[in-house]
Amino acid sequence: MQTRGDFHQHDLGHIILSGFSRDPAEVPKHVRPPCQTKAYPDPLDSCMITRCHLWGRKDVEANHQLPVREHHVHQRHFDRLVMLSDGVFAIALTLSAVELKPEETAGAHGLVAQWATPLLVYFLSFFIVGGVWMQHRRVLTHLRHVDTPMTLLTLAVLSVVSLMPVVIRVFLTAASGDSGEGMLIYSLALMANYLCLAASWGYAVFIGKLAPDVPAPRALSWLLRDVFVAMLFGATALFSAHMKIAAISVCVAGIALRFVSGKLARRAEAAA
Repeated sequence: MQTRGDFHQHDLGHIILSGFSRDPAEVPKHVRPPCQTKAYPDPLDSCMITRCHLWGRKDVEANHQLPVREHHVHQRHFDRLVMLSDGVFAIALTLSAVELKPEETAGAHGLVAQWATPLLVYFLSFFIVGGVWMQHRRVLTHLRHVDTPMTLLTLAVLSVVSLMPVVIRVFLTAASGDSGEGMLIYSLALMANYLCLAASWGYAVFIGKLAPDVPAPRALSWLLRDVFVAMLFGATALFSAHMKIAAISVCVAGIALRFVSGKLARRAEAAA
């Protein structure tokens, strides 16, 4: 519970700007200033603001002597990780568009032909990487805190995400050939994205116990879903490498995992 010593001046500003403080019943007792114990009038009252401002300033000065507690450290680590993740995803998605450099051709038909494949690859990659970001956002949302292994796994996810603009360029360069190397590299990169994502979520839930509020069936369902997507891209890579039997086998195994994932998800919803 927040104590008087934890009250800051910006807490009062939040109360005033949020608009909920006009009703005394809606104001948490732990953030009420001592000058307003029984009644909490309109926050726009200048006299009340002056008294609370002075009181809050004294608390801010007093808090300079307070130590940084463990939950503050965890929150700062988590905030920095979220900011880094969003920045890497934003840059990767933006640079994917920069890599669109089709060769010049004459005529309207040539213009459509030269832009069709690059735009298709770009939008497909944008939504796939956007899907990775959504899954990664879900992982971070359910964490109570982060530790060193979770930070390293998140950096692994970000490292393969940051490679996507280069992978897209390689794929577009090799698209005119018949070797299938471009599709192989592209599929392997996307498979690595989802494998790292699955590894981070699996560690957070089942090893690090960083998300204890997520029921085990739901957590396992989300893990199997990520593995399923990774196996689909793995099957695509095998097919590009002319290993059709292995590709079909991996694809069937992935579909089976997706079936199990859906069953676990329904079980978790029924239990909730």
